[in-house]
Formats: sequence, C-alpha cells, structure tokens
Amino acid sequence: MLDECDYVVNVPKFKTHGLTFLTGAIKNLFGLVSGTYKMELHKNHFDADGFSKMLVDVYIETRPALTIVDGVTALEGNGPGTSGTPRHMGLLLAGPDCVAIDAVLAFAMGADPLDVLTTRYAADKGLGIADMGSIDILGERLENIVDRSFKLPQTSMVTKIPRPVQAIIRRLIHYYPLVNHKNCTGCETCVKICPQKAMSKKDGRIVINYYLCISCFCCQETCPCAAIDIKKNWFTKMIGL
Repeated sequence: MLDECDYVVNVPKFKTHGLTFLTGAIKNLFGLVSGTYKMELHKNHFDADGFSKMLVDVYIETRPALTIVDGVTALEGNGPGTSGTPRHMGLLLAGPDCVAIDAVLAFAMGADPLDVLTTRYAADKGLGIADMGSIDILGERLENIVDRSFKLPQTSMVTKIPRPVQAIIRRLIHYYPLVNHKNCTGCETCVKICPQKAMSKKDGRIVINYYLCISCFCCQETCPCAAIDIKKNWFTKMIGL
C-alpha cells in the first residue's frame, strides 16, 4: 500500500500510553500494521525497549511527509484507552519531523523528550531532532504550552530514576494488568485482543494467567469500561514507583 502512495499524511491524537509513555507521531504509525500481525509484533516485542525499537523501524519505512497532531483535547493518566482522562490542551501541531513533534509533545506534558524511547532511538539514528533548543517552532511560545500538572501514566515512573541506573534495574521493575471487577462487564474485548491468550472468562469473571501475560497492556488500551488497572511487583512497590 505504502509503495503506491505519493505522500503519507499522519494524523495522531495526543495521548499517554502505558507501554510507550506517549502516543504521538511515531507511535500512531503502528496503525499501518494490518490484521493479526499486530498481535505477532506485540508477542515478539513485548517490553518497552523492544516495542519502541520496532516502532522506529515502522517510522523508517513510512516517513510521513506531514504529521498533524490533534492535541485540542489530550488524554492524560493511564491512556490510551478508557483508563485515561480527557484534558483540554488546546494544541494543534504540524510538521514533517515526527521526532521533533513527539519531543514537543513530551515537553508539553512536562516530561523529558528523551524519556520517550521512540523519540530517543529515532534521534540516535539521525531520523529527526529531539533537542528542544534545535527545533524550529512557529506559533505559540514553548513556555506557554507546558503543563506541569499533566498526569503521566503510572508506568512512566521508571523515568524518574537516573538514566544510567535505569538500564541496570529496568528488568526488575514490572507492571501488570489487573482486572477491576467492579467496572468489568464481562464483554471479553480483552480476551479477544490479548496476543498471548492470557485472559479468559471463568465463572463469569475475567481472569489473567500471569505466566502467559507479557504486560503489553493491549487489554487496557481496548477495554471499553476502564476495567483494567495496573498491578506492581514487590520490587516496584519497594522502591516507590
């Protein structure tokens, strides 16, 4: 399909994401992956590091001519699904550099742009500009769009650890999906989307087989009832993340 296009125009919505921190210009391109192959990619690249590198590979193959981000109403908290909370930001961003756009989005969230792994890896490959001081911005002044009260996803707390230390302890920090049965209607949307078939319905309740779960949070992203919460392992709780 892409081989038959003269230009690709990318139109993402500004949202947080439990696995990738941010759904923006680069992450939105995952929508080009068709059918069940999406589930295969989740199975093969299930951690934030591997999944982000795969998204950068998709960006390399796509390279949109123009990206327009709808940030008029963003989604904060545990997005990108119903577990997130709508927040008025009043932003529209457009440009040809997805790396620069995602850097500005992270900055608007009050975060370090390089904490978004897709931004960091794409910048390392020379695919765009992530340095805020080097991005040419027309229109609103940067200091006027920063929202320090913007709620980041719970899983982003790992970015509070100094970056050199992250590489050492990241494998010890784990977040898992947890079914909130008070909100759950038993619709089985999560069962159908789970790439590992780790979710099932037993005795009228949705249950998770944590031996199979890879914490891709596809269930949280697609749940229509905000019934998927986040569970932390003992080490993550111990260090206060």
